[in-house]
Amino acid sequence: MIIKTQVWTTLEFVAFHAWKNAKGKEAYLRFKHRHKFYLKAGVFVTGLDREVEFINLQEKIQAYIRKKYEYKTGEWSCEMIATDILKQFDLDEVSVSEDGENGSTATRT
Repeated sequence: MIIKTQVWTTLEFVAFHAWKNAKGKEAYLRFKHRHKFYLKAGVFVTGLDREVEFINLQEKIQAYIRKKYEYKTGEWSCEMIATDILKQFDLDEVSVSEDGENGSTATRT
């Protein structure tokens, strides 16, 4: 049997964004609007004794989010945030959703 183990952490933050190229029935998204973003970040580990301590991982990601996204306005999408966090912290998988309803997952292959 082959077992793959992943540790993960979750966090949430408030930010504002707008989609300047929105057209048609989505045109309202061109205007700045607020979301509570939910993030789940995971990394595969080979050991079973805190190879990656998820509390430390959470603190590092949270500090980055506070500087770059929290209570700020941008043109980012869930896809952009997930990919940014994935690359920034050398993770294997990051999911980001708007208001816990719809979102995106970026996976390292």
